[in-house]
Amino acid sequence: MTYKQRRQSTSDRGVSSVLCAALHTQGRRWILHTSGLVPHLLLPHLHFSSRHFLRETRRKMASLIRRIVSTTKAPAAIGPYSQAVVVDRTMYISGQLGMDPASGQLVEGGVQAQTRQALVNMGEILKAAGCSYENVVKTTVLLADMNDFTNVNDVYKQFFSTNYPARAAYQVAALPRGGLVEIEAVAVLGPLTDVS
Repeated sequence: MTYKQRRQSTSDRGVSSVLCAALHTQGRRWILHTSGLVPHLLLPHLHFSSRHFLRETRRKMASLIRRIVSTTKAPAAIGPYSQAVVVDRTMYISGQLGMDPASGQLVEGGVQAQTRQALVNMGEILKAAGCSYENVVKTTVLLADMNDFTNVNDVYKQFFSTNYPARAAYQVAALPRGGLVEIEAVAVLGPLTDVS
């Protein structure tokens, strides 16, 4: 037996010890075969190939699903980007400014008003993907002036009250449209269980 044949035989035995089962028609009973020595002989009528199964499983695991999330209840993108992109269960939300979705203009009232509107916009995008602020696991806050950090926090904690997501905050030279604050986020879709 060549090295390649020995390697294939070992692979088949490993797979068959877990997956191999045959249908015994006499008496309409199921008989479970756990022997790893004759894997494919036990399944002639099921057309089952362990190598094909493993190859297809690896292919499906390597191919992740990507979905674009868009809603008219949040401001339309002002550049070549999506409001959010979902890959598998992770959603990446583009930076949200304090813009009114209807007018496309920054709301009046200073940094707190813009922070509130940015987070409301984020909430609409989350809702469009079937989740909420509780699904957010990371945010990034961009500020035109770091002296506004406290004012932003006062509004921010009204949207994230418990189990705060991870966060980073930076002062930048300027924001689009002359905005005072921009917030982006990463969320995980589906139910989350908190553990201590």
